[in-house]
Amino acid sequence: MPEQAKVFNCPFFVKPRQGIGSEHARLIENQKELGAYIREKNRKGHFVFEETLKGYEIDAHIILWDGKFRYGAISDNFLVFFTDLS
Repeated sequence: MPEQAKVFNCPFFVKPRQGIGSEHARLIENQKELGAYIREKNRKGHFVFEETLKGYEIDAHIILWDGKFRYGAISDNFLVFFTDLS
C-alpha cells in the first residue's frame, strides 16, 4: 500500500494522477481493494487519494464571457452516499 494511503481511514477515493475529473476514480473499502486497483491500473504510486465526505453535493454553474459574469445557477443533488465511480 502506498504510504499516502495510510493516512486515510477506509473508505476513501483513489484515482490516477493523470486523467480528467473523476476518470477511473474508485471507492476503496479496504487494503485488498487498493492493491487490486493499483495492479489493474499498472501504475507505480502516481495516484490521488481523497477522503470521503458524507453530506449534500451542490453544483455551481457559472459562465464568464470576456471576464464578466453572465450566468450563474446552483443546484442541489440530494444526499450523497458512497458510490463506485469506475
